[in-house]
Amino acid sequence: MAMSQQFRTRVELPRSIARISRARNARPGETSGGTPQRGLLALQQLLGNRAVNTLLVNRTRADRSVAEGSGSTVGDTPLVSLPAEQRAMRPTARLSFAPNEPTVQRKTPAQASAHMTPSGDGEIDVGETMVRDLAVDPGTAARAKQVRWQLDVDPKRLNVKVGPTGVKTTVTIRGLQPGTEVLRIRLFVDDDPKGQPLEPVEFTIYPAGSLHGVGSIGTWGDSSFDTDVYQRLSDCNGKPGEGVHIKLRFRPGRSVDAETISLIQIVRAQRRGTPHLPDPREEDPGTARTIRNRSIPAGQAGAGAHIDPSGRGTQSSAAESTNPLYATDATEFAAETTLEQAGAVETRDLQYGEHGRRYRDEAGKLHAADAILEDRPCMADPGPNSGQIFETTALAVKGAQKGTYYGSVQWGWQTDSAGKYTMLPMTLVSEDAPSDTFNTAAALWNVTPTSKGESTIALPIVTARYTIDKTKLMKAPSFSAQSLAILAPYTQVEMADPANRDYSERFIGSWRQVTVMEGPSAGRIGWVLAGALMKG
Repeated sequence: MAMSQQFRTRVELPRSIARISRARNARPGETSGGTPQRGLLALQQLLGNRAVNTLLVNRTRADRSVAEGSGSTVGDTPLVSLPAEQRAMRPTARLSFAPNEPTVQRKTPAQASAHMTPSGDGEIDVGETMVRDLAVDPGTAARAKQVRWQLDVDPKRLNVKVGPTGVKTTVTIRGLQPGTEVLRIRLFVDDDPKGQPLEPVEFTIYPAGSLHGVGSIGTWGDSSFDTDVYQRLSDCNGKPGEGVHIKLRFRPGRSVDAETISLIQIVRAQRRGTPHLPDPREEDPGTARTIRNRSIPAGQAGAGAHIDPSGRGTQSSAAESTNPLYATDATEFAAETTLEQAGAVETRDLQYGEHGRRYRDEAGKLHAADAILEDRPCMADPGPNSGQIFETTALAVKGAQKGTYYGSVQWGWQTDSAGKYTMLPMTLVSEDAPSDTFNTAAALWNVTPTSKGESTIALPIVTARYTIDKTKLMKAPSFSAQSLAILAPYTQVEMADPANRDYSERFIGSWRQVTVMEGPSAGRIGWVLAGALMKG
């Protein structure tokens, strides 16, 4: 099998058709999006026609934006329905992020909230400046004697200036430092001393001249993987060789609820046509033995693939590492025994990346940051039919969705039979649970001691399952517990593998703890009976 295809997900026709028919709770006879044309495009996409992928991704993002509201609409954006007297009195505003595509405020009894259009705005490079309109709704503008705005933002990442006070003004936004920042806006009308808080508007700031958005890949919950840096390396530790330098960014989407999100990866290296693993004649025998024992054996699918911790950038430090989270160097922080503990720290100089997050605290304040992985894999004197191919996944290690995977991507490089180098484009492996190859490598990681004889911090191993019929999602593993939702037939969930005994708290009798991956309850975690689930 060509190296560029080794992590490609297998598409089974019955599952593909089932996923199209149940998308967005379609009624019998409808296809995803409610049109036969959309269904045919989706079927072509699932069967390998990449030409329609971009069109479907863009449409899906737009659908998700609309689906989050309910009730009446302004333009194409839904508003939450309120009694007439509340609608008349509560001020609203809109922040326009693109010509003729205003962001309409969605009203609730507690607050007016802002949602950006799915046009991709809200992303900015360091040094770039954008100017956007900020305006109250016509009803408020007609009755208000005075309107003023208050903007709150971290001045280290964004420089924000607001124009003249009034029912309509302009906001000038300039990127200063890479990262994710939240712009908070409070609207004051007349003598209101507290003001009306609008929903925070997120910005992602990228390095100057970055490649963000060029190869962005969407995953579960409106999340995405992107690259700030992805370029060829022509040397390997001072010797002639081949490799890549990547700075990979995972941006958690609206459905994500996790206090810590970490990136984890597997690697499969090949040199001159055979799996490339440490040679005990060249490496420390303990290092070679540990990495070989962590690797999928020859003759099995994905042979040679293994969890690739950052260590300190060397094979020996990777073999010593107890921790699989790439942004945490467990050789520096040796006390951690769980993923949540390991996710509380990062390498001291952040040279391997940063953990991400997206959650709201008890006061409703949004905390959001991208998870980042930076790597420079290479091979000296690789020769023909060589390469290094990675699958990187995002995992919630703390928070409401702890143990949930948010998708994975493949990237890397290879040489052909003539020795010609190719940097592989980043491609989607899975929108949610990682590949079977990743799961096999994770299972080996969980049971293989380090080169120092220490136990590793175990990874959750999850697979996709589907409800057979209408299924109750319970708060606890009992029918006497609170019912959280009724899941429709064929609803996808993530379920931990029962063989993954390190996470035995997710299996109580015939009950299984799951994360709902689609439908109205997407993102919720609860319990279902094992007999109510089937494989895809």
